[in-house]
Amino acid sequence: MLQQILHDMYIDPELLAELGDVQKHILFYKMREEQLRRWKERETWEALAQDEGLRPPKTKRAASDKHIQWLLGADGEVWVWIMGEGPGDKPYEEISEELIAERARLQAQKEAEELWRQKEAEITKKFRDALANEKARILAEKWKVEMEDRKAAKVLEERIHEEFKRKEEEERKRGEEQIRLQEEQRAKELYWTLKQAQLHCQDSEKEEREWEEQ
Repeated sequence: MLQQILHDMYIDPELLAELGDVQKHILFYKMREEQLRRWKERETWEALAQDEGLRPPKTKRAASDKHIQWLLGADGEVWVWIMGEGPGDKPYEEISEELIAERARLQAQKEAEELWRQKEAEITKKFRDALANEKARILAEKWKVEMEDRKAAKVLEERIHEEFKRKEEEERKRGEEQIRLQEEQRAKELYWTLKQAQLHCQDSEKEEREWEEQ
């Protein structure tokens, strides 16, 4: 797939949208390398054409082929920017590290929000049902013993209501703390997974360069 993309210098937008940030940076880096290789090849042919009167080979392209039109600089040549080497740019490693950490944080945050929505719904239902059952029990008890002091019954109901409200708030806090800890743990797990994927990709690139240099 990568070789086909580099050959066509084109990637379908839907496929591009499915790639992660790190994968996109790696792909664009590879495409810039291929762009520079073709540009140097063209310069070589132009030099030969001037010295020996040769014509550079023309690549036939079907009418339906898609291609990329590269941005040109003020000198008319292809404009090239290498991430991490421009004026004011952060080092590539630092940019990559920030991208991985941010991606892990956002993913963990998204998962934590979903977990908290589920947890909150469970807590709300649990205490709503418990309170309804308790109210029903109190009402039945009131009628059973024919309580004359309705004010005392109201006070009792309010006290029980406050007690359940307090317990609900305590469990909410425990639930929030549990979700927060899970979010932090998930962020660390995602970070190391993405970091290992990046290192594996870098090792693969290194092996590929060493193989090409042999």
